[in-house]
This record gives sequence, C-alpha cells and structure tokens, in this order.
Amino acid sequence: MSDKKHFSGSTLLSFLSVHSRAIGIVVMSVIMCGVLTFIYSSFRIVSVIKEGNSLIRLFTLKTTASEIVEYAGLPDNYEVLSTVREGKKLTINVYETYNVGVTYGNETVEITTARCTVDEAIAIAGFKLGELDIVNLDRNDVITSDTNIDVVHVEPKAEEPVKKTATVLNQSVSVPAMYTSDADIHMGSSDTISTLVPDIDIELDENGLPVNYKNAVTVQATAYTYTGFRCSTGVYPQPGYIAVNPKVIPYGTKMYIVSEDGRYRYGYAVAADTGGFIKSRPTNVDLFLTTEAACRAFGRRNVRIYFLE
Repeated sequence: MSDKKHFSGSTLLSFLSVHSRAIGIVVMSVIMCGVLTFIYSSFRIVSVIKEGNSLIRLFTLKTTASEIVEYAGLPDNYEVLSTVREGKKLTINVYETYNVGVTYGNETVEITTARCTVDEAIAIAGFKLGELDIVNLDRNDVITSDTNIDVVHVEPKAEEPVKKTATVLNQSVSVPAMYTSDADIHMGSSDTISTLVPDIDIELDENGLPVNYKNAVTVQATAYTYTGFRCSTGVYPQPGYIAVNPKVIPYGTKMYIVSEDGRYRYGYAVAADTGGFIKSRPTNVDLFLTTEAACRAFGRRNVRIYFLE
C-alpha cells in the first residue's frame, strides 16, 4: 500500500477557504509594495529657484518644468530659464518676465522676456544692429521691468559721394538774434538758427548740407528756450547749444542739424545741455531757440544730424 498523499481539488479549495484571509493579506502586501515602489521611483525632489535667490522645495509626480512651476503656485508671468537634473533631484531656475519696448528708428516692437541682455532683447524683437547704430543702454546690461530700449540707426557715409557744387559756411554770416515765428526760421533763408561759429569752415553742398561728416542719424527733436539756468556743461544757453542724452551723444559733440522735411536749418550745433526728456525718449534732442513762439512753431519733428567729428 502506497504512503503517498494526494490532494484532491476539494482539498485545495478547503485549504484556500481556511487560509483566505492570510493569503489576501499577503497578496495585498505585495501589491502595495509594488505601488509604493512605483510611486517612490516616480517622485521628484524639486528645488525651484526664483529670481536667483528665493527657493521653493517640493516633492511631486509632475514631469515637465512648466507643470512643476504651476504646481509650485507661481504666476503665469514666470519663465523657466534652465533646469538641472541630478538623479531624482531637479533644480529649476525661473525669472519673472517683463514687457519691454524696443524702438529701432521709427518702429517699436514690444516683447515679453526674462533675464536677457539688451543685445538679446533687440534680437528677440527682430532687429539687426548696424556697426554704427547707437543704443541708449549698455548692450550687455540685463533688462528690468522699467527697461526702455531705443536704437538710433546710423547710416555710414558713402565712400564715394556724388560730386556736388559746394559752398562754404561763412563764419561772419549775419544771424538774426531773435526768431518770433515759424517763417523766421525756415530753410529758404541762407542763414541758420544757430549763432555758434565753428572753428573750421563747414563745406556745404548746393542743398545746404555738409559735404564732409563722420556719419548721420535721423532722430526726433523738440525745442526749448531760456530757463534761467546755465546749460549742464556750465555754458550760457544760446542757439546752437542743444540738449542731448550724454550717454547717446556725449557732451562736446559737434554737429550740423537740419529738419528732415527740409523746412528748418538749425546749423552748427554743440551738445552742451540735457533735460528730463531723456527718460521717455532717450535718443531725442532738444534744440535751443530764443523765444517760446519759435519753440511752439517748431513743435516736434524729425531732424537729420550730421556728426562732424
């Protein structure tokens, strides 16, 4: 007679019935271990660095940087600039975005960006700087919420200009001491508004424009008159001394100025003063006239500046 024991189907069912609770616990434990292992492997330890200083630490299952930044409670105007992963650790650098106006000549483009240089902001706006273009800020400066970028396009002087019949600006020309109306300062006169006398005669072509100059720009100009004070450089104001942004046009710069529409010939000018206008329009110039009536007649208009040296 065989000593081997055989389990029938009914015996197995009986065993499971008796030990079902224990088996259930074992199975659930295995499942929970699997779930916990999956969750642990999926969790990320995240450090969000805001504006280079403020730190937010969190544990999350989020996978993308944008989702994590939103989960961290940061507003929509924060932009992810970089992410660094080291195993389960993730470091996200975020900076607040700004709306920055970039003006190139007469065209203005508003961009939204964060933590970039002036040069980079100009490129984002779609402008390409020429070699002689003038920027009102240091091109390596990092933009802020109050940054206003203004670029003056400078056209290089042609190497071989068309031959012109030239005249010479007479140093002894008689210039009116006062201008009382728009008609007194139009381009039809052989005189210029400026009463300054250049050290060297300025050679002009048949249109009354300089023949020899370093470069030329077109900017917007306004006019101002006596304020009761000396200019920023200490000289007394007179027609020919103009107000500038010295970061764009240094004090002492010598120029010849005419209006772009050909209506006004301001003439020989020297950068000698400055004013509050440079905050809102850094590349503007302010031309000194002797009366308020002349200033009102001039208004605001584009002028062509020829840099003489």
